[in-house]
Amino acid sequence: VEQGGGEGKQAAPLEQEADRVNDRRTVQRRIDSHLYLLLKSKETERWFFPHVPHAARETLRQTCERALETFVDHGKVETFFIGNGPCGMLPVEDEGNGNVFLIPVELIKGSPRLNKKVADSVSDFAWVAKDEMPEYFESQETRDYLDKLLQDKSDYYGSGTSQAH
Repeated sequence: VEQGGGEGKQAAPLEQEADRVNDRRTVQRRIDSHLYLLLKSKETERWFFPHVPHAARETLRQTCERALETFVDHGKVETFFIGNGPCGMLPVEDEGNGNVFLIPVELIKGSPRLNKKVADSVSDFAWVAKDEMPEYFESQETRDYLDKLLQDKSDYYGSGTSQAH
């Protein structure tokens, strides 16, 4: 990426101010990596992916769309759900039986903010890169699974394509 284009111009730096101060509450960091939204429960002090109970006659994608709208102030962002099915699932910790189905969502534009409706149940949030996940999950099984599942760099298209770098 060049700033302004033309001779004498330099590429924009990958390291942002948020990287220098380790601010994980903004998406303006780790711009060469995929970031994943994690929330911290006020009740359990554990980090989790946004999720809501699955409703009857609702597709998994619709449930995930509702989860995003529940936790993120959707009026300030534009997103794109990649596909209709989950790319993976995790057991719901501290909530008995059940699973969290993960569906990738691209942030098209905007700066996501936590929805004020969940302020009573969520104490914090973070935009986390794949290599930072172990800091948020205690279970080695969960860490290993996320390491295999999650994308690190923008490599959706694979090597050898025009989108790869």
